[in-house]
Amino acid sequence: MTVSLPLEQVTARSLLLLALSGLGSAGAQTCASPDVAPLASQGDGAAMVLHWSAVPDSGAYLLWAQWRAPEAEVVHTLEHRIEHPSYQLPASPEPGRLLKLQVEIISLCKNGQRSRPTLLRQFQHAPGQACPPPELLATTTAAAGPVQLRWQAAPHERFALRWSPADGRSESLAGEAQVDEARLTLPAGRPGDAWLVRAQRLCGSKQRSAASYWLLP
Repeated sequence: MTVSLPLEQVTARSLLLLALSGLGSAGAQTCASPDVAPLASQGDGAAMVLHWSAVPDSGAYLLWAQWRAPEAEVVHTLEHRIEHPSYQLPASPEPGRLLKLQVEIISLCKNGQRSRPTLLRQFQHAPGQACPPPELLATTTAAAGPVQLRWQAAPHERFALRWSPADGRSESLAGEAQVDEARLTLPAGRPGDAWLVRAQRLCGSKQRSAASYWLLP
C-alpha cells in the first residue's frame, strides 16, 4: 500500500506515525488501537489517570505525551512503554501557564504490528496558580532625595523593573533590573522629581505577570 502526503505535511513526526501504524508497509491492519475516552477540552493541569480496555493480543502499549505553549515552544515531552492498559499522566510542568497537551497511545501487538495512535488533546491552565502583578506597599524618600519602594512578595520571588523620570527628562536616570527581593532604591534625581516604575513578577523560567505601573512619589 502506498500513501502520498503533500510535501509540506511530511514532518519527522508524521513519518514516525506512518511507520508505527504500519501504513508504510504492506498487509492488512490487524492491531487494534486503544479505546480511550476523550479528555475534556479544558483542564486545570492536575495529574490524571488514563484507562483503556485491554487490546486482544497486545503485549504492551506505547504512550507519548507533550505539553507546549499554543503555537509556540515545546515545554515537556515524555514517552513510555507500558505493560498494562492504564497510565498516570503527571501534572502540567507549568500549571500557571496555558499549555496544550497532546497524548498518543499505540498498541504493540504480539504479531509485531503496531496500531494507529489514539489521540487525546486538552488545553490546561490552573487559574489559581496564575502569576499576579506586584502590589506596591510603601515608598520612602530619603533626605538626600532617592526614593525607596517596597512591594508585596513571597520568599524567593523575582521581579523585573523599569523606571524613568515621569516628565521624560533626564533619560540618563532611566534604568531596568531584575531583583530577587521586594525593594528598590531609585537613583537620586532633582528635588520634587516624579518617577514612573513598571514592575512584573517572574513566575518560572518563561512566564511574567501583567505589568504594574507606579507613579512615585
